[in-house]
Amino acid sequence: MESKKYVLTDETRTINGHKVYRIMAERSFGNVSEGERGGFVESEYNLSHEGNAWVYGDAQVYGNAWVYDNAQVCGNAKVCCAAQVCDNAKVYGNAWVYDNAKVYGDAKVCDNARVFGNAWVYGDALVCDNAKVYGNAEVYGNAEVYGDAVVYDDAVVCGDARVCGDAKVFGNALVCGDVVVGKGGSVCGEMHIIGNDAEEDGEVSWKEIAAELCEDLDNDIDEVAERLAKFAEQFGFSKDNMRTLCDLDSSWVFGQIYEE
Repeated sequence: MESKKYVLTDETRTINGHKVYRIMAERSFGNVSEGERGGFVESEYNLSHEGNAWVYGDAQVYGNAWVYDNAQVCGNAKVCCAAQVCDNAKVYGNAWVYDNAKVYGDAKVCDNARVFGNAWVYGDALVCDNAKVYGNAEVYGNAEVYGDAVVYDDAVVCGDARVCGDAKVFGNALVCGDVVVGKGGSVCGEMHIIGNDAEEDGEVSWKEIAAELCEDLDNDIDEVAERLAKFAEQFGFSKDNMRTLCDLDSSWVFGQIYEE
């Protein structure tokens, strides 16, 4: 393990009852130079000494939140409670990520956006403006949620989908592919909106979802299986349905989901 990459300075602030300390780099790494001052953390638990992860500007990380790998928290952003920001993800502007939320992959959360609850934002997804993603919702792939849009409950937004304006996606809804849910739009319950690149029976879209999961999760067997299992339960698919819809050659995925 390399030496510590930063120290806590004497400059402090109190945020929501948490005393946070401005950090200073002890060595150069990534695009950070030795002696450079960063943002604020409550303790060394909040920012890994490994990788190139860094807290910039007046950003704050506190509670049991953890920033690691090559992630960046910048501007006036806050990451707190038990939230995680990792891989190459970036949280900036006035964005907040909190509760048990996780932002990872190459995802970005910015402006005044909020990601909280048990929500996950990953892949190349973008959540910005005044958008909110919370509950058990997932936003991934190249999906974007912006404006005053809200995604919550067990909803999934993926592929090249756009949710914007004051649109709401909630319940067990799925919005995927090349589709836009805009001003005044509402997708809820068991509704599925699949982009126009899908075949009429929807099979191509599910294949795309499975392929995108594999790509976004670096073909991690357990992670891909867990997501597909969630879809299977959420949408009531049997093993045969799932095999057909996803058209995966990787039998291990189904071995993980179903007892054969």
